[in-house]
Amino acid sequence: MPLTKNPHLRYRLLDAMLRNTGRTYTFKELLDSLNESLVVRGQKTVSIRQLRADLNYMRSEAGFSAPIEVKKGSNPPVYQYAVSKFQIGDNPMNPQEAAQLRDTLQMLERFDGSTCAAFAVQPILFADIFVLNSTPKQACTKSAWEPSRFVLL
Repeated sequence: MPLTKNPHLRYRLLDAMLRNTGRTYTFKELLDSLNESLVVRGQKTVSIRQLRADLNYMRSEAGFSAPIEVKKGSNPPVYQYAVSKFQIGDNPMNPQEAAQLRDTLQMLERFDGSTCAAFAVQPILFADIFVLNSTPKQACTKSAWEPSRFVLL
């Protein structure tokens, strides 16, 4: 199984840096600060190429549609959000995240007899999930679930 470099953690760290209105970052400063934060958390560092890919993903519609701007008037150019109140946590779950959540829930289905198994049976569409509204014994019946909204922290 391949070792991932935890992209969601990187996106959250980059988001925090780009939201910081008291500071702007050059590309090198973004890379250095990101790698320092990753090392503190026991994660592997990333390359220049990976940081570019992360910023492009965050800007894309498949990602977070982040309004990342590069101010080229300064030397070297600096990165920040064009909209100061933007944060990736305010965006709804994207299709890739929904698929990852669905895969995780299907993995949980392997644990026979657990109430988690019922999650994988229910359809999941972006930020809609089903919440258990019954006793564990009734968990595998469709009537035991009701739609609910949630926010990822």
